[in-house]
Amino acid sequence: MMIGILNTILTKGGSVINLKPIANFDANITTVPDEGTVNFTDLSTVPPGAPAITNWSWTFAGGTPATSTAQNPSVQYLTPGSYDVTLEVTNSEGSNTKTIPAFITVTDATIVADFTANTQTPAEGTTVQFTDASYGDTAESWNWTFAGGTPATSTVQNPVVTYNTIGNYDVTLQVFDETSSDTTTKLGFITVQTAAQPLTINTWSNTWNDSIYVPTTGDTWYNTNNDTLNQNVA
Repeated sequence: MMIGILNTILTKGGSVINLKPIANFDANITTVPDEGTVNFTDLSTVPPGAPAITNWSWTFAGGTPATSTAQNPSVQYLTPGSYDVTLEVTNSEGSNTKTIPAFITVTDATIVADFTANTQTPAEGTTVQFTDASYGDTAESWNWTFAGGTPATSTVQNPVVTYNTIGNYDVTLQVFDETSSDTTTKLGFITVQTAAQPLTINTWSNTWNDSIYVPTTGDTWYNTNNDTLNQNVA
């Protein structure tokens, strides 16, 4: 027989079991770079025979959001430091709270400049699309330098540049976050090539009025009767 007594149950053997929940939690990571996100997981339990948890109340020092009522919230941390996390869980019999001091450590992320391009071998007079691929922190501004390119500089994140002259050209990107910057230069990153010339096909007629076709340089000439004329294209 079980008798309810003030948020507890008394078992037949005489032991007392509290019916309140027991707060507990974990996170996918506990050390995160600034502007990083942490996913929290509720691990709270209830004793056998106790009612289920119905409410979760989280408090995240230094986090965004600073509070949450979701069971498993995600929180972003913007500023380096160490931060407490608190979870209070409630069922119909009462509540329980757990705080872990300095549970989350936020580090100062270092930005690293990097970039890619849709082609590194453009034909003269064509454009190249550059894409910022910097990592480590969120870039807030960009300074590009394009040797041989038009424009020669840019401050947009993903610029388009025209190359009009054959040659090999360096590309430099400097990126800035809130507190620092980083620069990378890729030497000879762009090789501008001669633009392809259109193919010209010439035909002539011989005394038999057969059309003669010259396929390509170094090939043998033929007429439409498939007679070899034994002459190579110069």
